[in-house]
Amino acid sequence: MRKESYLSQPRAVEVHTFDGVTDLILRKDIKQVEKEEFQDEEKRTYTVWECEEVQYRHKGELKKEEVESKFDYWVAIAEGKKEIDAINDQAKADSEPSVAERLDALESGLAELAEVMCNG
Repeated sequence: MRKESYLSQPRAVEVHTFDGVTDLILRKDIKQVEKEEFQDEEKRTYTVWECEEVQYRHKGELKKEEVESKFDYWVAIAEGKKEIDAINDQAKADSEPSVAERLDALESGLAELAEVMCNG
């Protein structure tokens, strides 16, 4: 993730779709900060927006709302995290069960169903 500076507040999510591909620009920790620099031995202070930014190209079409609803997932993917880990992180953030927990519940349910079907 690289750090960027902007004159106007940047959008947290930008989605650009073309030819079945979606380019994502994702920004987090957006904040306004003061900067100082010296020009001709004179101190100059100015305010800019800073954020951490990642970009990602997704094969397929995504809508902005989809990306916004799973923002942390897409940031993790853009940063190179494996999809299963990003899914588990998003589930944790949403207070939902992990993939392994869902699989365990499914297996238990199927076992119980099989037992009921076999034993009447």
